[in-house]
Amino acid sequence: MNKILIGLVFLVVNLTVNSIDLIPDWLGFILIMLGAREMMRESENFARLKPFAMAAALFALVIFVAGLVGGTISILPMLCWPLSVYVYLLIVRGVRDLETKYSADMHSADMMKYMNFGVVGSIVLTVLVAANVGVLALIVGIVTVVFMGLYIYNFYLAKQVYESIQNG
Repeated sequence: MNKILIGLVFLVVNLTVNSIDLIPDWLGFILIMLGAREMMRESENFARLKPFAMAAALFALVIFVAGLVGGTISILPMLCWPLSVYVYLLIVRGVRDLETKYSADMHSADMMKYMNFGVVGSIVLTVLVAANVGVLALIVGIVTVVFMGLYIYNFYLAKQVYESIQNG
């Protein structure tokens, strides 16, 4: 679950210098895919996650390379976004499967709640940016990052519970 956790951090944290993303999303998706491979015996949702994380990694890599060479491919982020949301959802479902399998609260309900708020915030943010409403977009962007941070924190808590069960 460590790889999934680190991959999620890569997706939420954006550190950009001279238009270069130092924490690239494509690497986050690859880490999630590798983590899902480790967890696929525990839940079919983690097995289902692998191809979607790989597809999202490929889209994100093309976007990343286009940014490096100074180009943009405006349709790709729109295609990558639903894949990202589905990746987040499959992670929640995988954690929910772990809860059922081990009869333990692993915070999947909180993860789902924060994911939903993050998705709605992302949609609102996109509309506000398109409408050129700068200050409000900034506020919504910050709130959206907080919700996704809470999603990651709750995944961390799930990881802690899972590891304590595995370690006896």
